[in-house]
Amino acid sequence: MPKVSVIIPNYNHARFLNQRIDSVLNQSFQDFEVIILDDCSTDNSREIIEAYREHPKVSHVIFNEQNSGSPFAQWYRGFGVTNGELIWIAESDDYASVDFLEKLIPYINAATGLAYCDSLETDEDGRQLGRWSRWQDHFSENIWISDFERGGEWLNENYHSLYNIIPNASSAIFKRNLVPPQVAVSEVVKMRYVGDWYVWQLIFKKTQVYYHHQALNYFRNHPSSTRADQTLLTQKATEYYRALKSFLSQQTVRTKSADLERRLSEIFDAWKLGAKSLLKISVWRSLLIAYSIDKKIFSRVFDKILNTKSGAQ
Repeated sequence: MPKVSVIIPNYNHARFLNQRIDSVLNQSFQDFEVIILDDCSTDNSREIIEAYREHPKVSHVIFNEQNSGSPFAQWYRGFGVTNGELIWIAESDDYASVDFLEKLIPYINAATGLAYCDSLETDEDGRQLGRWSRWQDHFSENIWISDFERGGEWLNENYHSLYNIIPNASSAIFKRNLVPPQVAVSEVVKMRYVGDWYVWQLIFKKTQVYYHHQALNYFRNHPSSTRADQTLLTQKATEYYRALKSFLSQQTVRTKSADLERRLSEIFDAWKLGAKSLLKISVWRSLLIAYSIDKKIFSRVFDKILNTKSGAQ
């Protein structure tokens, strides 16, 4: 039985696949199996993946005949064929330092079931943009400036209820027995954007968490289209509002009001609503969901529209 099961879920990342897979196969810690999943890619991903099929570390290669519509459905397909004690979800457009596993595995013990590290954010060409932990400075107390070990429930109560504090799955390893049963996350596998936020929240409830401040993971940041699809933006906002509503409904949550206001403003700003958006029923449904946790949502909408009109004059 291998120590680690590495799941590489891919969709249309042919450009980055060789670097991703090779950064796993070349790890200094070598007791692992590799499971490669492809979600019906339309680029030449299949050709690249097939070249690795006979590699002794590759235990499964699975191609979907139709797209699942959710990266988290792929996670669970991978979970179902793992044999290792630990799991690493190595996203197909990211890559890792050669000592990623060697340095994180020692932090896993009887009490600590998940360990993760800082990430270096890169652009599509691999140019480094900075450490991911710089985005944590907005918190009233930034604990990501050095290594720490904390109870997962404490992290849920103080931080994870507002932000996904593991924003890149490739930066984490965790015990296989902590994977939430699929029945507990039946809605998660239908999600496109925030399913990982839910999965980590459930795992945190069961274990201590170790954070290693050294950046051993390289997280690829893809630029957003300048003409964002409003339907997808609305879907994303809806998922975020529902997640916040779920997490904030738990009485143990101890978020600071300033942190909550900042988070609500960020979600709304990313939605990029305009006057024409208000003609869509789906937008109003999302606004009603938002209103359940953000009583300022309608004033945010009208302020945005008024500011847009005044700026156009």
